[in-house]
Amino acid sequence: SASAYKNMKDITANTENGLFKIEQSKYDHLKKALESYEQNKGKENVVFFTHEQKNYVASFHDFPRIFSGSNWKTVVIAPMEDFIGKISESKNRILLFSLFVVLLAMVLSFKLAQRIAKPIVFLANEAKNIKDLVLTETEKVESNITEIHNLADNIASLKNSMRAFSYYIPRRLVQK
Repeated sequence: SASAYKNMKDITANTENGLFKIEQSKYDHLKKALESYEQNKGKENVVFFTHEQKNYVASFHDFPRIFSGSNWKTVVIAPMEDFIGKISESKNRILLFSLFVVLLAMVLSFKLAQRIAKPIVFLANEAKNIKDLVLTETEKVESNITEIHNLADNIASLKNSMRAFSYYIPRRLVQK
């Protein structure tokens, strides 16, 4: 709302009601704006205040003297929601979208980690079987990761070599 006033106890003009006394005003937010302005002794032309759990901004300016001939001021009061409402909505949408992206990234990371870890765990078990001289043939590990693929081939070759070697040396002797 836009208003013009002379001082806290004087007549005020409003775009909706014309002239009225501030004390008789039904516009409590106008009273609150004027009180906030008077508290900072007019040092700031813009004041922020809260009225009925709603944030407002009020802008005060001297009324042009050619129109009034006295020290009238204009005040424009607007709810902060008018300025930041859309920004708050956008912020909430961005927050939800970001949360979705983070959750998606976590799921994809987990799936990728499983895809990498599964062949490594299998190869670790194969190495343990070689240590225990369990040299039975197992399925071949397929991996797009070169190092895992090379390790799988080398473990398979080691098992084949150990199996061939075990024909000439008894297992009981190697286990000691």
